[in-house]
Amino acid sequence: MKPKEYIKSIQVPIKKVKLIIKTDKLNKSLLIFTVTSDGSLVVDPSPYFTPGNWRWGLYEIPAGRIDKDTVTMMPGTIQLDQNNGPKFTYHRSGWVTVGKTGHHESSRIQATPLAQASGHIFTLQIKGFDILKDADTTKKEYVYLGPLMPNPLNTLKVVASIGNLESFVTDRADPHYPKDNSNVRYVKVVGTEKIEVALFKIILDTGEERWLMLEFWPNYPYNINTIEPSLSLLTGWMQEDAMDKTKPFKCLGILAGFP
Repeated sequence: MKPKEYIKSIQVPIKKVKLIIKTDKLNKSLLIFTVTSDGSLVVDPSPYFTPGNWRWGLYEIPAGRIDKDTVTMMPGTIQLDQNNGPKFTYHRSGWVTVGKTGHHESSRIQATPLAQASGHIFTLQIKGFDILKDADTTKKEYVYLGPLMPNPLNTLKVVASIGNLESFVTDRADPHYPKDNSNVRYVKVVGTEKIEVALFKIILDTGEERWLMLEFWPNYPYNINTIEPSLSLLTGWMQEDAMDKTKPFKCLGILAGFP
C-alpha cells in the first residue's frame, strides 16, 4: 500500500493535542491546539510559558521574507499583559483572532477561509527553553511527543501548514506510524536540511477532511529581532499577500519574554 493510502487508512481525526519537546536533558510542554466542533483551530501557548511581558495584536511584515526581517507593531492595536498570555483562533470563516479567554477585547484579521486555505497558517519561534514548563505526560490521550531534538537546543522554529494530504506526502515518503494512530511522522528534505514533520487529520463541520502539518526546525536562526522576545507566534494573513514579496503585509502576532 502506498504511503498516502496507508496514512488515510490509519489516521484518526484530532480534537486536542498537547505538543511536547524533548532532548536527552529536556522534557518541555510547548503548546496545545484544539479543533472545535465547527472545525476552527485554536492554538494556545500561554499555559506552558512563564516569561511574562506578553504583547499581542496587529503587526506588519516588511516586504521580503518573513524569517529575515523584523516585525513592526501597528500603533493603537497592541495589547499588554505582564503575566497572562493569549491564544489565537483560526475560524473556519477565515477570521483569525488573538485574545485571552473570557476577555471581550481581542485583535482580529481576515485571512484565507480554513476550508480553502492551502499552505502556511502560523510560525512559532522560541529562544531559551528555561521559560517553558516541564511536561506532564500523564494525560496520554492527547499528548504528542515531538521528535527528539539535538542537545544543546538553543532555538526552535515550528511551522504549521494546512492542506490536503496529497500536498504534503509523496509516494516516495517514508512515514513512521505511531501505535496510537493519532499522527504520522516522516523526514522531509528541504534543500540540504532534513527535518521531521508531523501530520494531523482535521475534520471540518462540513465533513471535509483537512491535514495540519508541523515542521520542526531545531537551532534555526532566531531573527524576530525588533524587541528580542523569547517567544514569537505570527499568524493570520491572506496567503496571496504573503506571496507578493514586493509589498509589506499585516498579520496577527503574539510576543513574550522581552525585557
